[in-house]
Amino acid sequence: MKHPAAPHDPAAVLAAGRQVLDAILLPAGFTYVAGESGPSCGGRFAQAAYVAGERRIDLSVRWQLGLVTYHFGDASLPHDEFMRAALGGRQGNAFPGFERDPREAFDFLAQDLQGPARPFVQGDKARFLELVAWVSANPRRHGFGAIGALDTRKEDDGRGSGRA
Repeated sequence: MKHPAAPHDPAAVLAAGRQVLDAILLPAGFTYVAGESGPSCGGRFAQAAYVAGERRIDLSVRWQLGLVTYHFGDASLPHDEFMRAALGGRQGNAFPGFERDPREAFDFLAQDLQGPARPFVQGDKARFLELVAWVSANPRRHGFGAIGALDTRKEDDGRGSGRA
């Protein structure tokens, strides 16, 4: 979706993004709930949520759509972990993308809501809980471990140091 350029106003960015997300989430039984907005030490911000029974999607905007968190009852996942689990650790999510206009991030999020996050939108709690369990069993690796270059096996050199 092409958006006209606008000055930085997180509340305006969120309002424009709402138009995109309403089309997907309102028919699925979600209600839009405005959150806090205004100045803070990190700059201006705006927050909102979509709620449907036990399900909630929290949205936070500063310079662009940043934090997106899914909740189903007491279980929750940030968007990046949700997508990592839904895609089995592979790439393929649209959000976050490389948007020129901060409102385009909502277009990317909409693609994920209609794709890998569709079971959440449709209310599949069992699937969401499977993904939460997957994330717990498959923590994200960092540093060299993320590229498989780190050999975590230790060999005893006879001095009890645990190093070769």
